[in-house]
Amino acid sequence: MESLALKDRLQRLGGRFSNPSITSAAANADPKLAELLARIARLKGRARLPHAGVTEATLAARLGGEIVAPGLILVERNYPLWHKLGRVSLVTLLHARGEMFPEDPRRCLFLDTETTGLAGGSGTLAFMIGIGRLQPSGSGGSVFTVRQYLICGFGAEGAMLDALAQEVNGDDCLVTFNGKSYDLPLLATRHRLLGRANPLTGLAHLDLLHPLRRIYGKQFADCRLKTLEEQVLGHRRDKDLPGSEAPKAWLDWLKRREMTMLAEVARHNRGDVLAMVGLCHCLRSREAAEQKAAA
Repeated sequence: MESLALKDRLQRLGGRFSNPSITSAAANADPKLAELLARIARLKGRARLPHAGVTEATLAARLGGEIVAPGLILVERNYPLWHKLGRVSLVTLLHARGEMFPEDPRRCLFLDTETTGLAGGSGTLAFMIGIGRLQPSGSGGSVFTVRQYLICGFGAEGAMLDALAQEVNGDDCLVTFNGKSYDLPLLATRHRLLGRANPLTGLAHLDLLHPLRRIYGKQFADCRLKTLEEQVLGHRRDKDLPGSEAPKAWLDWLKRREMTMLAEVARHNRGDVLAMVGLCHCLRSREAAEQKAAA
């Protein structure tokens, strides 16, 4: 009853709380009201978070990207073919030939996802899809382009899957790292749940993990992408965010509009795509050496 009476008094006061002198007088007359007003002030202070004014456009600018559909950001980076990953440069992709690779290296579509969880299942979705391929440059040569699609909320997932479909050609050869067990099943589930045709179905697919594990499985403690990048390519990333932190980074964006960690996720994703290009060269070199030894 006492709390109801206090509530009634607050309602009667109504808009008078916007007048500081009236509010102060009412608080001085009622200690309980003073305590309540202090609590309201503290709550208002907490609501004014440092990132409260951050919008999707702010995030797009922070990532160096653009909004291409409601809630969907595209980040694009072009890398010259002399760009190096340790001992290997991207130009080696032009010479990737063999049983595992298409005749035209421009058909190689590198794909890597960042997801809301590592366990998979229908409750897990990809909040970022990174793809890379050789593209013609303005000078008549080629560049390696990484395009990353990032959703700012759950409602933009369909738009991201539609954008992915526009990136895929029917004669592409997918190149992933552990994509057979993780990325592709997850994306297939999301396409099915959202009623979209899966553009990745039926494509040729080179999952680098399996041939590289056969080659280096006994040589290193594990065959994670990070390990192979460091041990085989001789490339160590500077202050790279672990992939396991990606789910938290996206959750921080949803809850608090925190951008810093999400920018690091984007950098990590680009690093994974580029690392796969370098490992293609190592795989091709080993394949060529084995063929020569068998001849």
